[in-house]
Amino acid sequence: MKDELIGMGKPSNTAYDDALKTIVHEIPRFCIPLINEMFGEDNDLKTKIVLLNNDYYKEHPEKRFSRRETDLGVAINDKVYHIECESTANSDIFLRMFEYDMSMAKADSEYRGGRLLVRLPKSGVLFLRSTGNTPDSVQVEMIRDGEQIGGYIMPVIKMQDYDIDDIFDKHLYILLPFYVFTLEKTFRIMNTDEALREELFERYRDILGRIESLTQSGEISGYDENCLNSSMLYVVRKIADKHESLWKGVEDIMRGKIIDFPAKRERDAGRREGREEGRVEGRVVGREEGKITLLVEQYQNGDMTLDIVAKYLKMPVDEALEFINNYSKTKVIS
Repeated sequence: MKDELIGMGKPSNTAYDDALKTIVHEIPRFCIPLINEMFGEDNDLKTKIVLLNNDYYKEHPEKRFSRRETDLGVAINDKVYHIECESTANSDIFLRMFEYDMSMAKADSEYRGGRLLVRLPKSGVLFLRSTGNTPDSVQVEMIRDGEQIGGYIMPVIKMQDYDIDDIFDKHLYILLPFYVFTLEKTFRIMNTDEALREELFERYRDILGRIESLTQSGEISGYDENCLNSSMLYVVRKIADKHESLWKGVEDIMRGKIIDFPAKRERDAGRREGREEGRVEGRVVGREEGKITLLVEQYQNGDMTLDIVAKYLKMPVDEALEFINNYSKTKVIS
């Protein structure tokens, strides 16, 4: 999934799930503003975030099991959070949420001298599409023998409630791939109206400009920028699939941004330096140095796991860790 997204492969039927999971795994810190927004928390944006196992196995009759995968499960400051990204609201999703919550609670349960402690995660739903009937939250009530013995609230975030300014003002960059859902109802008109199409394209030029400004200011890295841009285009291509003039226009705007991001510019600068010095060594260093520095920086900032770094470096995990440690001793990572 992740390689297809970054490589701009043909979007799958679960394009929005793929986009969300890519950002969660590649840029985990982007989860923090979403968690703060959904649960009314005030976690610092530099707080350490731990990705949890998102596999869940449901048992069926005749001892059959089916594998399900949660969209976002993380731990921050000893609190566990669970968020699902859904296209539309229905009763099934809230039942599945409860099942996922119980599975996560089971993994964090503890038995102490006659007491079984079950810690439920804070859980909520992100709806990409919504109507007047979509709830703002859902009350989960647990009843035994006709009496309520407990319960909790699942908050809801509706993509329709967020415009471009909201997303950037609240650092909700993880929502950028889904901005296209707020425009979906006007696709048919846009497809035949040149002025409306240009308005759509201008919105994406605005988004790209704001993302580039974040990179230039150092708030996000070149890798983050590329990941966001790739994810946005991936979702647009899927959601606007039947409106070719729309997604192709957005693709034309974004292609250059996806190809020409800061890590690439570093490598290109190195290539030019190598040519100017007339040395093969200069070209090799110029091509690879920016990439390696970026990978090490992402790992040290907690934005990329060691497994992912090892994959990019094409090394076993233990060799990748040794390489990073040795590299850090000889390079100053900003």
